Amino acid sequence: MYKSSDIADRLREVAKIRGVTMKCVLKKAGLGTNMMTMMRTSMPKADTLAKLADGLECSVDYLLGRTAEVLTPGAGQTPAQLQDLQEAPQAREQTPRNTAEMIALFELLPDREQVLFIGRLQEAVARSAGEAQGGGSGSSPAKVG
Repeated sequence: MYKSSDIADRLREVAKIRGVTMKCVLKKAGLGTNMMTMMRTSMPKADTLAKLADGLECSVDYLLGRTAEVLTPGAGQTPAQLQDLQEAPQAREQTPRNTAEMIALFELLPDREQVLFIGRLQEAVARSAGEAQGGGSGSSPAKVG
């Protein structure tokens, strides 16, 4: 059974990860600012959940607690839509948002998973640097101090 208060908590969690306020999300979805208060005691309608999920770029299943996977910005978009986003001026404004989201998600990981993630990130950066220099370098990633 779904609890509206759990949905409200998940909405706030995703908004924090996305770096936006719930007030902004509610306004963008065309909902009143009292929606979060009402959600503490009554279940929102399906179309309301869909609007909120769209505004936060997550799935309704995540809001309902049916999945732990939060979709990232751009998920579900076609390659052409992603290309348009990359070429748009606001794409440059996306970088701080991506960084904030990455940090918020990173902080949710247990310590051991954080260390493993850092290692994988170092490997990805090393591979990217090797490809930029004209081929796989095979060098090991730099150590984080």
